[in-house]
Amino acid sequence: TSKLVGRNLEHIKLELVDNTCGKVFNGIAFNMSQYFDYIHSQKPFDICFTIEENKHHGATSTIQLLVKEIHVGK
Repeated sequence: TSKLVGRNLEHIKLELVDNTCGKVFNGIAFNMSQYFDYIHSQKPFDICFTIEENKHHGATSTIQLLVKEIHVGK
């Protein structure tokens, strides 16, 4: 799943599935809303990311992927 978040809906919150093992990862793509329609269509895409600890609003911390780049199919 994916959804736009942020004051101006400029970020994408993602649940990413690794197609090699089926594992689901949570991720955030800051200022990448231009890719939302493609991602939401559930077509494959490549990402470059780092792993970070998410402590949003004092909730229990979780691990998430911080998306640095998105490459979509042509």
